Amino acid sequence: MPRNIPPDADSHATPLRRLGGSFRLLPLLLVIVVGFGVGLRLGKERGVAADAHTASPDAEATAVDRWRPSPELRPNEVVRLQMQALSDFRNDHDAARRVFALASPLNRAATGPLPNFAQMLLHPLYSPMVVCERFIVGAPAVRGDNAVVLVTAVDSQGTISQYRFVLGLQHGEHEGCWMTDQVRSLLVSWDPGATSDKVPVPGDEA
Repeated sequence: MPRNIPPDADSHATPLRRLGGSFRLLPLLLVIVVGFGVGLRLGKERGVAADAHTASPDAEATAVDRWRPSPELRPNEVVRLQMQALSDFRNDHDAARRVFALASPLNRAATGPLPNFAQMLLHPLYSPMVVCERFIVGAPAVRGDNAVVLVTAVDSQGTISQYRFVLGLQHGEHEGCWMTDQVRSLLVSWDPGATSDKVPVPGDEA
């Protein structure tokens, strides 16, 4: 004889049975979700590592190419690169190699090899370019295959030094590239507090 089950009892029992089934599935769902998250994270990390490894040779090539003579570099851009390398020289003596790379073959023959060139940068005549806190590179004055760029270097005490970079447009090796032939001091160790004379500061940018 069938039992008389109150309607309310059955209506409460059915949701509980379903909920019980959900509880049994919960650990499995957690494993799936956590596993998916870990897999996604590892996939991203591997993807980043792979991208970094792939991009690294290009980045290194770009860094090297930046310090090579190029017909795309204007005279003042060559000088700016050399001044940046000179500023780095005080903390990284390998920066002398970058300055030397943009010197013309005639310049390198006169001032090289590289160890001699690096030693020359420490001479009091040129060291203000190494220790300067900031510098101003002037607009180039170009006449034929020659260009002159004026540079003003200022150290932490406000002392001003000025230099004239003379560049030549190369033919044969480094065809069409501007490279530095010589650097001459115009004014070294001028203290603005020692005189009222004004020194013209050539340049279009720091």
